[in-house]
Amino acid sequence: MTPAAWTTFWAILITAAITGFGILALVVTLRGLQDVRTMLRRMQEQDLASRSRE
Repeated sequence: MTPAAWTTFWAILITAAITGFGILALVVTLRGLQDVRTMLRRMQEQDLASRSRE
């Protein structure tokens, strides 16, 4: 393989790796946001439950 071909090969490989990490980070972030939303909803429900008891 010529040096130019190697450079192209590595460029594609690095780009693919960065893209993969980006997608992974996005998925993790979205899951985290869903967890936070569920937590907030639970807190609100507990708050309403404690208020209705009074």
